[in-house]
Amino acid sequence: MIISEFSYAQALSQEQMVASALEEFGKISGGLYINQRCKFLDNEKSEKFKNNVDTIKPVLGSEIRNPNMLEAIQQGAKKAADAEKYKSCGEDAKHIVEATSAHAENWAFQMNKILNGNKANKSLKAAP
Repeated sequence: MIISEFSYAQALSQEQMVASALEEFGKISGGLYINQRCKFLDNEKSEKFKNNVDTIKPVLGSEIRNPNMLEAIQQGAKKAADAEKYKSCGEDAKHIVEATSAHAENWAFQMNKILNGNKANKSLKAAP
């Protein structure tokens, strides 16, 4: 019985992690859309923000095995970013962009670190 409870807890924990990741992806996407409209970040930082989201998306999509869900989340984030309270490009919108840009950078860095580590491990295993 303990094994069944442990397996259930692991599955629940995995579901919670995926749900949290999807929620965070939505926030990051919303911040990206706000920045596209308000131009809080300079061109270089805006491009980096977009590239970070582009790094996160396929990795997260493969993890949840449903990339269409990410498209739906991004569309929802775009609608949320178009809300009246963000259209004025005020301080709240600026703080959201700054926070989500930093979060995307950190998340993409972590994903790249894991992916590059996995590639290095695979090449070590393939070596004669």
